[in-house]
Formats: sequence, C-alpha cells, structure tokens
Amino acid sequence: MSDPLRLMGLAEAATFLGVSKQRVGQLDETRPKGFPPPVTRLACGPVWLAQDIERFASTWDHKPGRPKKDRKE
Repeated sequence: MSDPLRLMGLAEAATFLGVSKQRVGQLDETRPKGFPPPVTRLACGPVWLAQDIERFASTWDHKPGRPKKDRKE
C-alpha cells in the first residue's frame, strides 16, 4: 500500500522549513525558484503536498535572520 496523501498548511510548512508562518506566506507570494504552488487554497490558507515542500527544502539556500542593510557612513 502506498503512503497516504500528506498535506501541509502554513503552520506545518513553517515548522518543517524552520521559519515563521509569515515567511512561508512571503515565499508563496514571491515564489522563489523551486517553491511549489499550493495544490489548493482553503479558508484557512494555502495547502501544499508535503513532498513538494520537502523537495523545496532540500534545495533551498536558507540563510537565517534578516538580510543586513547596507550602512552608509
């Protein structure tokens, strides 16, 4: 028997990726290379196939924290 359909919402994707739900929302809006489109959108938000988020995570060059601003001196 094959694996059951595994889904992720914002909270599950955020936990898996190690970021906030807001950041996952930003990734969904900006769609960086490799970030999957949701399979559907419900009242609670977007829903992805877990395997799509896992595939993205395996290639994502994630740098924690905010990017440093250029300082003008």
